[in-house]
Amino acid sequence: LQAMAQGVPVVATSTGGILSLIKDGKTGFLTHVGDAAALAARVLQLLADRDLALRLGAAARQHALEYYSLTNMLSNTIELYAEAVSTATTRHN
Repeated sequence: LQAMAQGVPVVATSTGGILSLIKDGKTGFLTHVGDAAALAARVLQLLADRDLALRLGAAARQHALEYYSLTNMLSNTIELYAEAVSTATTRHN
């Protein structure tokens, strides 16, 4: 997320929380877990194609700022708590 916020396209394996961060082919690249050759190929692709790296990096930055800014995260947290309170209140009435 920090790399994305700085405009760096990320190459990672498709596992865990990474799947919700990186949009394959749009903000970076995802490869299968354990496929070191594919991981290396994607890194080399970005090193060889500056326009692609800049385009993915810009999209990564936009995605990080749009979905993971402090303001957005606080807003989402407040909304989550409001829903939890509302649900708890409804159950007890």
